[in-house]
Amino acid sequence: MKRILITAGATSEPIDAVRSITNNATGKLGSYIADYAVKQGIEVHYVSGATACQPTQAVKRYVTTGVDSVLGVLDQLMRRYQYDAVIHSMAISDYRVAATAHYQGSYLTEIVAQDAHQKLPSSNDHLAILLEPSPKVIGYIKKKQPDTHLVGFKLLSQVSVDTLVRVAQNLMIKNDCSFVVANDAADISGDQHRGYIVDEKGIMKQYETKETLAQGILQEVQSLWIKNQ
Repeated sequence: MKRILITAGATSEPIDAVRSITNNATGKLGSYIADYAVKQGIEVHYVSGATACQPTQAVKRYVTTGVDSVLGVLDQLMRRYQYDAVIHSMAISDYRVAATAHYQGSYLTEIVAQDAHQKLPSSNDHLAILLEPSPKVIGYIKKKQPDTHLVGFKLLSQVSVDTLVRVAQNLMIKNDCSFVVANDAADISGDQHRGYIVDEKGIMKQYETKETLAQGILQEVQSLWIKNQ
């Protein structure tokens, strides 16, 4: 039996004990891929954000919060299991909170390192959040399992198709992906989801809905398995 790992949904990076930074990813595409895979006899491990859409089929589920949580779960899973493919559709936050700058009027009073266990005081006139780059999860996957087929995802907003494809190809080369799913946020609304499957030669396939895109991604992965037999 083939075994795949799917990441889906959004990460949530804490500002303090009661606030966080997240994004709009729903995980619906990942859940569709998982459902189609299970129906074809594939074992699915599903790593998702707490609010992500969940598959209707029986999968092994792992809920995460921020990028450190995602990396921790992936490390445990990749030490224990070998995956025939990793479909990394999760929208990992590019930044996480490093510190907060506190002001009274226009005067900076203090800079406080991020603490997820404490609630920030509400007595400041102004509060600035200082962000730092998050670790790149996609770059970690092939280092742990060089033989897996990695499917990357690239989302941009209101760019030309040529730009979208070029950026997707750069992501593919940098992270040793088998192919990349390229999307423009302007082309996503509900279940309408224009997505391009991109390899080193350019656009392989184009889809217009989440369901057909999910089916297409799984079909391309299965084609890679057949080629490697």
